Amino acid sequence: MRNALVTLSLACALAGCASTARLPAASAEAHFERLKQLAGDWVAVNGSEMAAAGARVSYRVSGGGSTVIETLFPGSPEEMVSVYHTAKGQLVMTHYCASGNQPHMVARAQPDDSRLVFECVGGTNVDFSKGVYMQRAEFEFVDAARVNATWSAVKDGKPDHSARFELVRSWR
Repeated sequence: MRNALVTLSLACALAGCASTARLPAASAEAHFERLKQLAGDWVAVNGSEMAAAGARVSYRVSGGGSTVIETLFPGSPEEMVSVYHTAKGQLVMTHYCASGNQPHMVARAQPDDSRLVFECVGGTNVDFSKGVYMQRAEFEFVDAARVNATWSAVKDGKPDHSARFELVRSWR
């Protein structure tokens, strides 16, 4: 058993596996409160081809403070929504994607408290072996007016593309 765990740990390290450890409940609540602080409009000042400068993102607290709703590219044909909330001591998110699926993600423990990483654990219309779905969402909280977000997709079971947003709070 011990050899199997060592082998699995080594395989994950070599393959670059992300942490699969659950985010502790207290940390899940703290990160959810941090997500609430994003409420408002944001604009990308730099990014990748799929998240070019000028892209807009908005955050809204809803459900009596129990959810955060993120809207990527509001008002555009590519508009997508993600809903964040806590469930049974975990911080979770469902991403309503323009590709027609709804990956469900769970926040995972990270060594750096300024980072928040969600990994797909299933979802509606998500097939891990074929098609395209968002597999990972990473947030780096730089300060109260800056946050970086990277969304990574999988296609036909293999890493496909990432969209990186360097966001600043919009004061308009």
